[in-house]
Amino acid sequence: MIWRMKTLIGLIVFLGLVLPLAAQDHAAVDSLFYQCVRSYEQGQYREALKDLTFMDRVYPNHSRTTASLLMQGKCLIQLNRYIQAIDFLQKLVDEHPGSRYQDDALYEMAVAYYGLNMHKDSVSRLLFLLQQGGDKEVLSRAARLSSKIMDNRMEIMDLRQLAKEVSSERAKAAVILRIARKDIEAQRYQSAKEIVQQFLEQYPKSAYLLPMQELLDQANEMGKGFLKIGVILPLTGQDQMAAQQLLDGVQYAVNRYNSGGGIKVELIIRDSESRVIHAIHHAQDLCENEGVVVIIGELTSDATAAVAAVAQASGVVLLSPAATENGISSIGSYVFQVNSNLKSRGELLANYAVSGLGLKTFAALYPFDNYGKSMRDAFAARIADLGAEMIEEKVYYEGAMDMGPQFRAIREAGIKRMIRDSLIIRIPREQLELMNEQSNTKPDNILYTSQTVQDLVDSTDLAITSIDGLFLPVYTEDLPYIITPIAFYNIKAQVFGGVPWHDLEILEPRSRYIDGAIFLSDFYVDPSNLVFYRFRDSFRKEMGKTPERLTIFGYDAAMMLLETIQGVSHSANEIRDLLIRKKDFVGIQGSIVFDVNRVNPSINLLQYRGERLIPIR
Repeated sequence: MIWRMKTLIGLIVFLGLVLPLAAQDHAAVDSLFYQCVRSYEQGQYREALKDLTFMDRVYPNHSRTTASLLMQGKCLIQLNRYIQAIDFLQKLVDEHPGSRYQDDALYEMAVAYYGLNMHKDSVSRLLFLLQQGGDKEVLSRAARLSSKIMDNRMEIMDLRQLAKEVSSERAKAAVILRIARKDIEAQRYQSAKEIVQQFLEQYPKSAYLLPMQELLDQANEMGKGFLKIGVILPLTGQDQMAAQQLLDGVQYAVNRYNSGGGIKVELIIRDSESRVIHAIHHAQDLCENEGVVVIIGELTSDATAAVAAVAQASGVVLLSPAATENGISSIGSYVFQVNSNLKSRGELLANYAVSGLGLKTFAALYPFDNYGKSMRDAFAARIADLGAEMIEEKVYYEGAMDMGPQFRAIREAGIKRMIRDSLIIRIPREQLELMNEQSNTKPDNILYTSQTVQDLVDSTDLAITSIDGLFLPVYTEDLPYIITPIAFYNIKAQVFGGVPWHDLEILEPRSRYIDGAIFLSDFYVDPSNLVFYRFRDSFRKEMGKTPERLTIFGYDAAMMLLETIQGVSHSANEIRDLLIRKKDFVGIQGSIVFDVNRVNPSINLLQYRGERLIPIR
């Protein structure tokens, strides 16, 4: 009993000391917090942030912890420190799920993502906030901001991706209504109808039935009389950036065409998601259900070949802007390759080397893959037809960095050829010393030596002059390991390369080794080409971005097609026949004219000389 009394007395004493201190701490925290709020309201964000940090350090786990996290996030946003702001706000959301500031934190986090130009991430959080409900004032701000971002900041493909990610009816409706309106504005009426119909099938009793039906009726009415052209590209997945650039060019061409007279064109766009099987399914749908007369696509050669097979079987024209694989057009008479294939590229280099420069002997080094072998086969076959000879060829494998053995073998072949052609004559040392004393007995164009072939290979002092041309269809990333050995092994040959050679960042530091090299380029803008610069400025003004290499590919392919149509509705058979008979079309990048195999063989031929690119006409 006495022990219990002592314990009770001790507890009373303890509480008498501690509770006043706790009350004092609470008052101090409140005072500091409201001071920070006043600083924030007065625009003194750094001062407010400093005081909040001090408060959290001195009074850990205080009564204003969640409010402090929110205020620190807001201060950081005002200071444009968005990533730090997201960290503070995410901590509030994760560690304090019951806080009354959850809605505010989600909203401010969306504001931070907006500041980072991560628009899809921002809208995702705003729509989630609207979906779960909460503070009406916060929800009102979330609705306004999400509308602003979707209407003014998001590309159509980002909206399409967002529509796949959101789950609630309300969120889907908000996104899909905007997609449909943007599609109608861009005269993509079939795309607008499809996305609205999919929503109505999923939500047949939706509260958004009336605005959806109004857009559906509008798309049906405005889409009458349009010529339908399908586009299949990997707009999501590993190739999405390149695909979007190509689509931008196609869309810009159609926009320009539709601003004039004649029949209008509607693009029906499909996303293969970088998967060949999806590309096939989309091609089947476009051909069987949508009534397209032309398909533009795909991006890669494998996917293009798959789509070409479907289009050919359906009697629909396929226009391939980017694929380079040999044989795609051989799938059938409806298939056209706007980009030159590897066979035509190898043959162009061979024609110029032999017929243009008069070269007779060649050596080659190429990667052991489809690209390397295709380029080598085309080049070797063509020089043989022209009466020239390949005296040595070597391969290398992916990831190789030491090309010494390959170039040593080429050097050895060159020396043996010089001996065979009597450019080098091997004689006993005593006779050579005598001839050196009587220098007038040696013809200038012949080298007399007592060294063996291996001695001559190893020394590298002797220049190899028996190889006229060195054919190197190598990849851009392999160029640093290719260029230096040409000089080291003293091979005095004209260098020829493929499209991957067009990279000045790699060529310029090594210019002394490869001055005069000749290579292909599928995208070269002559500084005097005013047509390109006018196009670039016009594209920037309308599309809000600068056209890239693949943008030009898409634009030229689409403009060539639209010029062929000439404002008149045609069947797929008529378009195919018109394309076959089409004369030379001069695009932004260059000429498009189809050979007997429906391949455009035109490509730029450049020479790197004096650290400048000089086009070979």
